[in-house]
This record gives sequence, C-alpha cells and structure tokens, in this order.
Amino acid sequence: MLGTVKYYIVILWVFSVCACSTNWQQVTQQDLAEIKASIAQTHPAFIEKTDISTINWWQQGYQESLALIPQVKDIESASAVIQYYIQGFEEPHMSASTYPYCFGCFKLGKTVLRLSAPIDKRISWAGFMLDPKDDGLVVSYASQKWPVPLPDKGATLFSCDGEAASNIIKSISLFTDRRLNVPAAKLKAASSITFRQHGKFPLLNVAKFSACEFINKAGNIQRYSLIWQDKINPLDYPFLHELYNPDVVFGLKNMNSQKWLSLTTFNARPNITQKVDELLPVLQKLDDSEQLVIDLRGNRGGSMFLAYKILLSLFPDTRFNATESGNGFYRISETAKFWIELGLSQKNMMPEERVILMQVKEQIEEQKIKTGQALSLTSIDRVENMIKMANKRTENFSGNLILVTDLKCFSACLAFVDKLKLHKNVIHVGQSTDADTKYTDPKRLTTASTLIYSVPILQKERIRQDNQVIRPDIYFNGNINDNEALAAFVQTIE
Repeated sequence: MLGTVKYYIVILWVFSVCACSTNWQQVTQQDLAEIKASIAQTHPAFIEKTDISTINWWQQGYQESLALIPQVKDIESASAVIQYYIQGFEEPHMSASTYPYCFGCFKLGKTVLRLSAPIDKRISWAGFMLDPKDDGLVVSYASQKWPVPLPDKGATLFSCDGEAASNIIKSISLFTDRRLNVPAAKLKAASSITFRQHGKFPLLNVAKFSACEFINKAGNIQRYSLIWQDKINPLDYPFLHELYNPDVVFGLKNMNSQKWLSLTTFNARPNITQKVDELLPVLQKLDDSEQLVIDLRGNRGGSMFLAYKILLSLFPDTRFNATESGNGFYRISETAKFWIELGLSQKNMMPEERVILMQVKEQIEEQKIKTGQALSLTSIDRVENMIKMANKRTENFSGNLILVTDLKCFSACLAFVDKLKLHKNVIHVGQSTDADTKYTDPKRLTTASTLIYSVPILQKERIRQDNQVIRPDIYFNGNINDNEALAAFVQTIE
C-alpha cells in the first residue's frame, strides 16, 4: 500500500513539473515573430502596400505585443498576447487558435509525452449573461439557481469594481474582437465580462469582477456582489443553449402557409452538397404564388459556389464574378500554392471549386506568376456556365421572399445576402449581420510550436465597405433563436 502511495506521488510530481515547464514567454515571442513574417509573405495588402492601417498594425501591433510578453505567466496569458496582435488587424478572416491546454505529461529521459486537450474547456461564470443593446449592455439571462442575488433580466450594466461599462468592454475587446461597431463583435466582449472561456477568449490581466452596479427598469442603481463558479448549473443549460444557438436543421419544410428554407451553412461538405443538389430542383419549380422564407441563422459562410447554386435556382439573372465588382487578385505565395495543390488532391471537392482551382493554377503557369506577385481574377465564366447549364429556372422568382439573419451571418453568407437584397420582392428581417473585409479566402498555417493561425490570400473589390454590417429592413427584438416566436413574427409580415 505504501509503495502504491509513493508511486502516485511520483506520477503527480512528474505531471506538475512537466505541465509548468514550458517557457511561455519564449514560445509567445517566437510565435509572434513567425506569424508576423508569414503575414508579410502571404497577405494581399503587402503587394501594393496602400492599405496603411494593415501595414502599420503589422509593425506597431507587433511591438505592442512584444511589450506585453513580460506579463505572460501561463498558457492563457500567452494565448491572449497572440490574440492581441491578431485582433488588432480587425480582419475577421485572420485568426489564431489558442494554445492546446496541456493538463500533464510524462518525461522519460529527453523524451516528453504531453497530454493535451485541443480546446481548453475550462470556464468561470458569475451566474448571468450580458448582451449589447442600443448603446448599453443588458442582462439577457440570469441563472435559475445561484448562491447570491443576481440582477434582473433587462437591467443595464453601469459599472464593475468602479470601472464604467464602456471602458470594460473596450479593454476586453482588445483580446476578443475590436470591431465594436459590429454587434457580433461587441457580443464577444460583453459575454466575456461575466462568462470567461479560457480556451476561446483568453484575456490578459482582466480580473474577475467582485461587484457590479446595474440600472434597473425603475431607473435606480443597484449593487450586486458576484460569486464565480467553474461550472454551469444543469438547470441553466437549455436556456443558455437557446440563447446563443439556433435549433435548426438544414433543409426545406412547410411551416404554416410558408416554405421555410433553413441554410445553416454554405460549407461544401459532402452531406451538405448532397442536400443542396436535392433542394435545387424543388426551388427551381417554386411557384410565384408561394411565400418563401430563407433562414440564415447560424450561417458562418463557406463556399460561394454552393450559395450561388441556390441563388440561381431562384434568380437566374444573378451575375457572379470572381469578386463582386469583377476585380480582385490572389497573393501568390508558397502558402497559396500549397493549398491549391491540396485542394486539387481532395476527392470530395465540389466540381465548381475544382475548376476554379485549375483555372488559378493554369494562370500561374501561363503568366509565370512568381511568389509574392498578384494574380488577377476577373472572370470565372467556366464555373458560371457549369452552374447555369444545370439550372432549369428561366424567370426570377417573384413571390414574397423573407430573408432571416442573425449576428452570425459572415463571409459567403454576407455575399449571399448582398445578392438577394438586390431584388425588390425580398424583405430582410431579424438581426444585423456580422461583417468582413475585402480580404478573404483564409488559409491555415502552423507555427513551430504547433499554434494554428489563418491568413487571407484573396483581395476582393466590392461595394460594401470593410466591416460594414448588413442591417435588416425589419428588426426582430425577441430571442432570435426562439423558433416559435420568430415564426409567429414572420407570419405577420406581408
């Protein structure tokens, strides 16, 4: 028995020593340098260097991030410094993961076996959630059971530990998403005030607040002491899930007197492309007397070619260029070439995507484009003709079409909304979308320490401005993920 106890003590000691042995300041500094160099080699802004904000932050942000390294003490603070640099570009197609959470390792001689979790799922919660509303932050949910009194739903945050709510959200957004003019970005910072996700939104030296003041519905200020817990009460799970996650299934169904088309993604996975191929004939035959609802809740984009197939099945006069204005270019780099070859090697790739990759590869070879140069993309006629040939609809759908979006609509979803809103019979309802920039088509890279990050390689010229949200014609002020309430609301729209 004593030997067993000693055995466990040795194992625990090895785990604790190995888990703490990483020099996170050194790792962070090396990864910052590697990411900075990769951006210069890959990002389209570094061809003509006319995008002053991107070029300036590339250097200035790097210096600011290096200045934070002395504050790095552990894996979370190391991840936070990387996020500080990446978020400063204010380009949502540029991203970085957090460091894998090492919960222990074995050391045998010079060999170290790390036991890591890809995502650090540790949380800390103060028992309630905050959402941005108008110019303030309001309580959107309070736990069903908590050790101390919590603010009422709808109360507006005034301050925490003497710091104004506006200052709190600015300081947190430095690590989560700095685009505070975009509601989706503001929500990330707002939720992080009372709900800390160490592996998703790591923060640097942002303490857990001990007390917050709220303005209640009567206009009075009330103070609440906070208690943080590292788990969620099972009673709260269904409410929190519904608050932030739409319970919808990709596909077409009849709901009341409407056809309800839920497009939760444009990701060209085989199961999604199969469902789209099954949907297209039905959409192409849709009668103008019918009312169609296109529900984009939860859609974070994907393949624009997949989205284009759906658009053409309703509006065959839709024009699709490589970019919205017909002008754009790829930054040809070793990263771009690698991903082109990798894409062409995929057996399950959409035929349309394979054609465009072949076209890009051919142009690189024919024009003898060198690494670091731009490859103009002004036409994808071959792809457009492929899709149009398979489309049986000849006239635009002229029935009532209601488009539903939430804060998550991003990338190809935004381009889809842009095209739909050109038609007068489309009414856009719900919430404002997320936003993106002219830089897109991000490609994944990995540092020597295995940190994953993404850099865009395509620059699109378009009408919509960088980080400009698309606002609905009619706002839905309830919980956008409450299917019954949303359906009832949509039924009232004529």
